[in-house]
Amino acid sequence: MYRVFQTLKEYNDFTKNGQKLTSGDVYYIESEDKVVLQTNNIDGTEKTFDLTEPSGNIEITENGEDIDIAQYATATVNVAGSGGNEDLINIIERDITNTTIPNGTTKIGLHAFSGCSGLTNITIPNSVTSIGNNAFSGCSRLTSITIPSGVTSIGNEAFYQCTGLTSVTIGSGVTSIGNSAFKECTGLTSITIPDGVTWIGEQTFYNCTGLRSIDIPDSVTSIGVEAFYKSGLRSIDIPDSVTSIGTNAFSGCSGLTSITIPDSVTSIDSKAFSSCGRLTSVTIGSGVTSIGNDAFSGCSFLTSITIGSGVTSIGSSAFSRCSRLTSFTIEAVTPPTLGASAFTSTNNCPIYVPAESVEAYKQATNWRSLSSRIQAIPTE
Repeated sequence: MYRVFQTLKEYNDFTKNGQKLTSGDVYYIESEDKVVLQTNNIDGTEKTFDLTEPSGNIEITENGEDIDIAQYATATVNVAGSGGNEDLINIIERDITNTTIPNGTTKIGLHAFSGCSGLTNITIPNSVTSIGNNAFSGCSRLTSITIPSGVTSIGNEAFYQCTGLTSVTIGSGVTSIGNSAFKECTGLTSITIPDGVTWIGEQTFYNCTGLRSIDIPDSVTSIGVEAFYKSGLRSIDIPDSVTSIGTNAFSGCSGLTSITIPDSVTSIDSKAFSSCGRLTSVTIGSGVTSIGNDAFSGCSFLTSITIGSGVTSIGSSAFSRCSRLTSFTIEAVTPPTLGASAFTSTNNCPIYVPAESVEAYKQATNWRSLSSRIQAIPTE
């Protein structure tokens, strides 16, 4: 049995045996004036304490309405200072296996089901509009979840380390998915991001080693730092709406075989695709102006690369250790600035540039040392 308790009514003094509750005290409500409390003492003993405050009994509310507190629940007291309102989080019994959240609930709070390692099934009603940070983190036996269309935001680390999760359905109302929301969901194989989501945050699918495919809608404009780091992706279509790809966004995706970066993308950050060991071909659109340090370093199976005409800078070691490269084509008429060691250990492959720019490339800083490899783009 659980309730989604949100706040304690404002009070001046909330005590156990005359002393204030401290951060980390875990309790459940037993009656209107008693709680059972797991103390922070070394022995971890469970004791019953009276709740006292100068104005009388503690009043518990949900969405501003009085509720029956005879329902048992567990909670962690988050003490920010003396007096004032206290937020109740971790509102659930840790040993539950399945549950249905009551219709009318609008928010699943911070850490609400965090650590419920036995939870296998949960039903979220359409009335819920937000899922808080760490709401389901560590629910390692949860296998599937449907997020209804009423939900607009999924908090940071909301499903972090839900390692048994294989299926997620995200409703059409979601516009925000927090950082690390599905981090280390190693059993997740596929997911569809709904229209309306504008960015994929930092580490959203970090180390999702079972993830094979993902549908990214045209509403997404940026892919964040380490968003798919070491995920199991085999392929991905980056929509024309995306303008930036963050540091390490796809780094270590050892199953990724090909990638096309659309003209809408203007920057590829450092190590964005580094160590994608099975990547064989890359096409970079003409909208890209900068390619960061080590962006494709260590892509040892990469055989061909084509870079559009808009690039103005290529970072240090950007393509280093792409040891099977057979051709590298860059369509920019003006030689972009080139970082040190950008083409170290690249199989001495030819570097094709516009015919009218061959001499300019051969004289440009850091390109000069590659002059023997620089050739005009072949005409068909």
